[in-house]
Amino acid sequence: MDKKEFATELKDLLSSMSEEEIEKTLNALNGCKAAISKKNNLEKGEKARLLSTTERHKAELRFTGRGGKEGTIKAIGASLLTRFDFGETRNILPGIKGDWWLYDKGRVSNNYTERCFDQKTVGKIRPVIIVDEIKGDLRQGEVFSINDETFRLLSPCLVIKNNCLDDLCTYNAANYECSVLKLCVDGWYMKLIKENQSAESTTEI
Repeated sequence: MDKKEFATELKDLLSSMSEEEIEKTLNALNGCKAAISKKNNLEKGEKARLLSTTERHKAELRFTGRGGKEGTIKAIGASLLTRFDFGETRNILPGIKGDWWLYDKGRVSNNYTERCFDQKTVGKIRPVIIVDEIKGDLRQGEVFSINDETFRLLSPCLVIKNNCLDDLCTYNAANYECSVLKLCVDGWYMKLIKENQSAESTTEI
C-alpha cells in the first residue's frame, strides 16, 4: 500500500469512527511518526560518521541472498571497520581465523580488539562497504553474496566482507588515509564494482 492508498483508506475509516477512536488512532500515528523520525536521524548520523572514513565512490551492486533473494545495494564507498562499529556489531560478527585490521590503528585478534604500536605487527584486511540504500529484503546479520564473495549486513548503512583479503600487511602509516591498507581496500572495491557490472551486462544479453 502506498501513501495515497493509505490516506484514502484512513479517510474512509475516520468517517465511521467515534471521537475516542479517532484520538487513539492519531496518537498511535504520532508515535509511529516519532519512531520513524528517530530511526532516520540515527541512520543519518551513522552514515555521516562512516563517510568520514572514506572517499565517496558511488556504485550500484547487485546481490543475491538465501532463498532466491535478489536486490541492489547503493554503495557510497569502502573502508575498514572502526573500533566503535566493531564494538557495536560484535554480537553479530562471527569470529574468523587470523588477525585483521581496524580503521583506527587497531587489530582484531580472537574476536577482541587490541591497539597496535609495533610497526612490525601484521594482519589481514577485511573491507566494509558503506551503504546509502538497499533495494531488497535484507535484515541485520543476514549473509548474502555480491559476485562470488559473501557479506554480512551489520546495519542499514554498513556491510562487511565475511572473510579477509588474502595478503598479510603491516599498518605502519600515521593513519588509514596514508596507508597501504587504503590502497588495497580501494583496489578491491573498484574490482568488485567492475565485476558486478560485467556480470549484470552478461545477464542482460
